[in-house]
Amino acid sequence: MVSFTKICKKRNGKHNHEKNIFRRPGNVAKIGRKTFEETFSESNSEENMRNYFEEGFSEGKLTAELNDNNAEFYFAIWKDEVIGYLKVNFGESQTELKDDRALEIERIYVLKEFHGKGLDKYFSIKQSKLQNRNV
Repeated sequence: MVSFTKICKKRNGKHNHEKNIFRRPGNVAKIGRKTFEETFSESNSEENMRNYFEEGFSEGKLTAELNDNNAEFYFAIWKDEVIGYLKVNFGESQTELKDDRALEIERIYVLKEFHGKGLDKYFSIKQSKLQNRNV
């Protein structure tokens, strides 16, 4: 059975979840790189993939994202392994609209072997609940 873990910071700057393993940038980078490679490697050059990995999954970038008060991560866990995650941005952390009444889904990454297993339904329900919270 798949379980889900939420990682975000409360307004007081403290994490609301005690599982340190999910707050490590290297763990986010690992699942991000693997899922991105599975999905996009066939349509991109090795150079483009390498550049994206260096920029998109750098330790500095991921540390900032994990410590951002206006971002939330939701990890899908199966047999103690991260199999996917959802990253949601609010307010000033949004990359496009930056509307306090809206949210932005920046990433939905799921390992290929788990496509079609219902994770999209969970992430869609989570997005809907988050959107209603922001209205």
